[in-house]
Amino acid sequence: MPEQENVSANGQPTEKKTKKKVTRSPFGSVEQANAGKPSNKYARLFRVAAPDGSVSFVWAGGTNEAVGVAAKAANWSAAQVGKDVSKEKVGNLLAQLSQEDRAILIAQYVPATTGKKK
Repeated sequence: MPEQENVSANGQPTEKKTKKKVTRSPFGSVEQANAGKPSNKYARLFRVAAPDGSVSFVWAGGTNEAVGVAAKAANWSAAQVGKDVSKEKVGNLLAQLSQEDRAILIAQYVPATTGKKK
């Protein structure tokens, strides 16, 4: 996709502004978080405390988002009830792939065997 030049209403080129992306992971200290401060004017710094007492710092738009970022970093996940992944759903999706694509995908999750049988 070609990069488009920013042009003002009067047709004059404008300076392209670069935004610092919001880091979607917790920081260990306020200093680290401030060093990674995003340019998004709506991002605020939140202190997120875990049940074990550990604390991290997250740039987010609100408390729910901050807790979500911290939970995701701790490998938590969520699924809507009734929309959970099941063997049946995965099987139906795998059946839609070509044999070659299915073999490649399955090989990524099945450990390689050495060919030796016990």
